[in-house]
Amino acid sequence: MIKLPIGARGHIGIKKETTWGERVLTDNDCFLPFVSETLTPNIEEILSAAQRAVADEPVSYQGERAFTGDVVLEVHPASIGHILRSNINVPVGPVAADATVLTLEDCEDAWDQVEGVNAGVISGIDSADKKKGSSAVKLTVTAGVGAGETLATELIASTDMHLDTALIVWVKCDKDCALGDLQFMLGEIAGCTGTPKFANVPALVAGVWQECTIPLGYMSRSDIAFVDGGGGDDTITTVAGDFVAAGFIVGDTIHVTGTDTSDGDYLLTGVAIGTLTMATATLPGDEVAGAAILNAMNTFNAVISVGAKMVTDLTECIIHIDDLRRVGAYTAGTAKKWTFTPRQTDFHADCPINPYTLEVYRDQGDAFQFLGGAVNTLAFSFGTAEKILKATCGIIAKNLGSVVKTNVGLETTNPFTWNQATITIDNVGASGTVDYDIESFGITIDNACRGHYTCNQTVIPRKIIRDGYRNMPINFVTEFVDQTEFDLFILGTERAFQVKFEGTENEIETGFRYTLQIDLPRVKYTAYPINIGGPGRLTCAVTGKAKFDTDLEYAALFTLINAEIAY
Repeated sequence: MIKLPIGARGHIGIKKETTWGERVLTDNDCFLPFVSETLTPNIEEILSAAQRAVADEPVSYQGERAFTGDVVLEVHPASIGHILRSNINVPVGPVAADATVLTLEDCEDAWDQVEGVNAGVISGIDSADKKKGSSAVKLTVTAGVGAGETLATELIASTDMHLDTALIVWVKCDKDCALGDLQFMLGEIAGCTGTPKFANVPALVAGVWQECTIPLGYMSRSDIAFVDGGGGDDTITTVAGDFVAAGFIVGDTIHVTGTDTSDGDYLLTGVAIGTLTMATATLPGDEVAGAAILNAMNTFNAVISVGAKMVTDLTECIIHIDDLRRVGAYTAGTAKKWTFTPRQTDFHADCPINPYTLEVYRDQGDAFQFLGGAVNTLAFSFGTAEKILKATCGIIAKNLGSVVKTNVGLETTNPFTWNQATITIDNVGASGTVDYDIESFGITIDNACRGHYTCNQTVIPRKIIRDGYRNMPINFVTEFVDQTEFDLFILGTERAFQVKFEGTENEIETGFRYTLQIDLPRVKYTAYPINIGGPGRLTCAVTGKAKFDTDLEYAALFTLINAEIAY
């Protein structure tokens, strides 16, 4: 009986080359989590031109050999670095990963109803109406719960937040809410008792989930002045800043540094846009600060509870809360950050991009060994119909051989899925806003390389050369909710894109997750079709190109966070 090979027992291993087309004789650097491959040896047919007095095709001979094809991968946060190294460039790194946003409370279970919470609040979870994970906190406020009452609190692991600058949280209320009608609380005592920090929730539209960024009272500016009011209140003023927007509220204890004489802690008795007020004789004297830092969280270095408070009586209402995060500057101990910028100087005279030896085992005999394999094109694609991020690698290789197959060792890390992806679109240089209307997204990095043949007494490529400009086309499908982006397309306005894929919470270490981020500083739309295909909703299959930014000196920047120590 003959045993037929099956694809499930295949594998692809890769090994960095230092000389194009020569394998380095050590173990593979990694095994790719591939879905399919079409790596194919092709041999040119050369037809004789001599007439033979017969009607059939002339005698043929073997000519140039080409080794090309695609490898489709599920994008894993470790092995994709090797692919980026070939297609993009040798990365900068590793450096300790940094982060600006960490989860404070995931809202996957009901918040507590401890002492001080009105019994008229019913705390539970909602697994159907949520924004992230499996559930959201649901607070049902019944009759009898009045203004100024704590709705619920939750005990968390002790967290140093004294340098944090903001909270980010998803909130929904079935009643319209003005700024400050609701507040979040942060406490260093269980149940947010004692002297918690209060943070005003922005205005909410009834029944609409809103991702709120809530400042916690941080400002660092060069136009801050300290004014001793003599017999009146002392004040801290700013010319162009906004203390209200920065999150300062009455009762905050702020921390000041970077001044000559006014460093210290101050209790606020009043807050206006341009003025913070303190009690008489609080400040040591007048001073214009060069770079004062004001932080209302300065004493909160052991936060152990969070909570929600209803400042204004909203009568009976239902409040949903999900994915409460903290904003600051954090540095990892284990997680590493790698930065890939498209190369402008070729890897080698014989191959412009970094080559690998590919070991392709097809469940039969020895493994095939593609030597001098370079990732000429790399296409990322994901969406609601393709929920795991995939990468299609267009390979050009120099030659083919064989090698005894090695034992496969695959990654155990989860791939990136579509619901862990965010796409931000905004004007170049402006702060971005996440776009929630895009259904699918794709980007291709095409190095425009090809095998080049010469009369060098071989039938394999003499080298790989660039045969045109590198280009980076993008495509995405979006719901046609308004004409904002279409109008910018008509005007020829270039847009900045950021696409970010993240793994699950704390996969690498506490606070850090596997991440692939693609920054495109200048995207030019090339087509923005708005067509009616029937009675259903309108969508637009938009195409564009990532263009080189002369200030940043790249068309795309790829950032990878993982636990790898070398590429």
